[in-house]
Amino acid sequence: MATAARLPSNEDLTAEVSKVLRGSDLEETSLKEVRAELERRFGLKPGGLDARKDLCKQLVAAEIAKIQEEQAAQEEEGAGQAAKESEANKKNSRVSTGGQKRARESEEGDGKKEKKVSNRAAEQALCMTKADFMRSAKSFKIEIGDRQLTVPPKEFSTGSCGFFSNGKVTMNVGSVPLTVQCSLNCTVIGSKQWK
Repeated sequence: MATAARLPSNEDLTAEVSKVLRGSDLEETSLKEVRAELERRFGLKPGGLDARKDLCKQLVAAEIAKIQEEQAAQEEEGAGQAAKESEANKKNSRVSTGGQKRARESEEGDGKKEKKVSNRAAEQALCMTKADFMRSAKSFKIEIGDRQLTVPPKEFSTGSCGFFSNGKVTMNVGSVPLTVQCSLNCTVIGSKQWK
């Protein structure tokens, strides 16, 4: 952390934005609050980063996207683990009702059944490569409030692929127009496994 009242480098700003956001409630933290905290951490006067508002905005948006990607990847991994546990529970259930299960299998034929994968991540993990996705995926548009956002395909820093966009839109709540920061992150389940 810098103590001099000089403007921080882009690298220093990026690192501090990450620290500030990872210790904050993203739903309650505004860009202005983040900038004020950065000014405090770098020993700048209030408004000391006003000349770099756009850069701060870009860094905050990128870090929020990164945090959301990590959360999506964790959820994806959690879903995979839950599916494994579910499959293990099914196997244990088959063991406890073994006679009935074997009897049904022998009635159905030779007892050789294809293992049906119920985990979406496993199903999609082999369906294409990252290069195939980036070449074939098309941007789509979504209307939020008063704007139409284009959501292009993206390879996330976590290794997953999907679609991402962010921007400010105006939404009317009652009769009050409010500006909101929107971030849309659509991660393809299982894409982290693509080559």
